[in-house]
Amino acid sequence: MRCAILGMGVTGQSMARHLRAQGIDCRGFDERGGAGMTADVTIGPFDADLLAGFDRVLLSPGIAWDHPVLQELRARHEASGRPELLSDLDLFGEQYRGRLLAVTGTNGKTTVSHLLGVLLETLDGGVEVAGNIGQPMLDLLSERHLSPRVVLELSSFQLQRSRPLHVDWAALLNLQEDHLDHHGSAEAYLEAKQRLFRCQREGDYALLPREERFDALAGELAARGVVVRRFGEGA
Repeated sequence: MRCAILGMGVTGQSMARHLRAQGIDCRGFDERGGAGMTADVTIGPFDADLLAGFDRVLLSPGIAWDHPVLQELRARHEASGRPELLSDLDLFGEQYRGRLLAVTGTNGKTTVSHLLGVLLETLDGGVEVAGNIGQPMLDLLSERHLSPRVVLELSSFQLQRSRPLHVDWAALLNLQEDHLDHHGSAEAYLEAKQRLFRCQREGDYALLPREERFDALAGELAARGVVVRRFGEGA
């Protein structure tokens, strides 16, 4: 299997370490270059024809979803199934088998993720916090004794470009009109955030604001047997 990594910042470098530790051939691509990049990173404009020759193209969060080359690769994938487009969250989900707790929202993600990690560590230990906070999530997989629980802080960018992942406990803190230049509309931004809950099942937990726009999601989750808790005015 041959993998290309688009964007060789912190997340891209963590994907490269993860793949190489498994003996998987990978090549990094970055349009600007920067600190920490090795000699095997191709610097310059992305080339759709070159990238289409890889089995998997792994996307760093900073790569715009509407990047012309990414649009071309998505079209080719829809037509032929190649290349497969994945994120670091997808790679993490392929291997991690512990309990996942995830936090998203426009504001407060980092604070709540940190506090949740501190609370769980204080209660009985055995927890790591990763994602947009702390170390890259893929670096956790290289640890000798992997924690049975991981708290992930996830952005709408990560959720939008990742396959739906089963999360045992998921929280959407709030939603304000932000990143609309990336998502295109408030509706698309909401849809990206709600992907966090798509694979939840009976016995899982979901925390949602008590706002009318989240009522449909709350009802859908409750119908699946997910334990839904609402917060905010009137909760």
